[in-house]
Amino acid sequence: MEHQKTFRNDALKIGPVTVHPPVIMAPMAGVTDGAFLTVVSRFGVGLVTSEMMSAEGFRRQDPSAERILAVPTRVSVPVAIQIFGADPKVMAEAARAAQDHGAAIIDINAGCPVRKIVRQGAGAALLRDPDRLLRIVETVKGAVSVPVTVKTRLGWNHDEVRVLPLCRGLQNAGADAVTLHARTAQQSLSGAADWTWIGTVKAQLSIPVIGNGDVTTPSDFHGMRQKTGCDGVMIGRGALGNPWLFSAIAQQFDPDGVRAAQPTWDEFLWTVQDHVRLFTREKPKAIGALRKHLVWYTKGCPNGSAWRYRFMGASDVPGLLQLLDGFVSELTASGADLMRCKVRENGTEHP
Repeated sequence: MEHQKTFRNDALKIGPVTVHPPVIMAPMAGVTDGAFLTVVSRFGVGLVTSEMMSAEGFRRQDPSAERILAVPTRVSVPVAIQIFGADPKVMAEAARAAQDHGAAIIDINAGCPVRKIVRQGAGAALLRDPDRLLRIVETVKGAVSVPVTVKTRLGWNHDEVRVLPLCRGLQNAGADAVTLHARTAQQSLSGAADWTWIGTVKAQLSIPVIGNGDVTTPSDFHGMRQKTGCDGVMIGRGALGNPWLFSAIAQQFDPDGVRAAQPTWDEFLWTVQDHVRLFTREKPKAIGALRKHLVWYTKGCPNGSAWRYRFMGASDVPGLLQLLDGFVSELTASGADLMRCKVRENGTEHP
């Protein structure tokens, strides 16, 4: 399967951290846990990001915070631990803990639109309280020696797009890089991401700018870099059940790399089985969340909709694994090409 060659072969540098290739797994609540990131890290991604960790939860010794802090020891590429909160001092405490547990980067969430996060004055609420956000960045930056980055959005809504002065302020506050999800908080994940804002911000900042939004193919990856000049690209939903997307991008930076060979359905089966094994070791009772991962792996595959229905009906892990065997046997017999199923050629047009 051929894709266009990358037009720029430079690595992304965030402080002393080299991100090569310059493609990053986005933080996704309830998704980018240790199991998911362990699997993804084998496919050529340059940096992975944990699901967001509550700074207050860390202070209360919440078990979920401990699971997130354990991620860097399990993953073979640099890990950014994302933290959220509204109190600069508490955020600094969480950042120090993340650094002590091996985080290569501390990422501050300033864009999550989920109501329970916003009610705490955290996430996207900080778009309406930029002074607090800048205090958080300054305090966290003073508390750790690893790079500090911020993931944010265009604004609260289309009437409140103040991303350019905000990002200038983040740079002045000491942020080592900014990731811009090119939607507003009010949009959440709906509508198209407006990549033009990524280019506008990139043109005004001296720190790296990472683009995020609507990247689901290698063509999208290259298109975003070419149209915006961004230093790196963050991928979220496009990588669900699809680490092969990272593999396809990484091959263009290192054609002779370990993932250059055409993968087989046997490798697909091993990858999914290992994901199930790692997931159940960490969350043995979370069968609903595990089913979602199996459903995502069916996307793009022949007869995937019928198998998604079957996976959603499974009541236990042995049942899921039995269905997985049947699914892969059918795929093998079909003669379908794995990379053509999982990695689309053409991306989405953006302004």
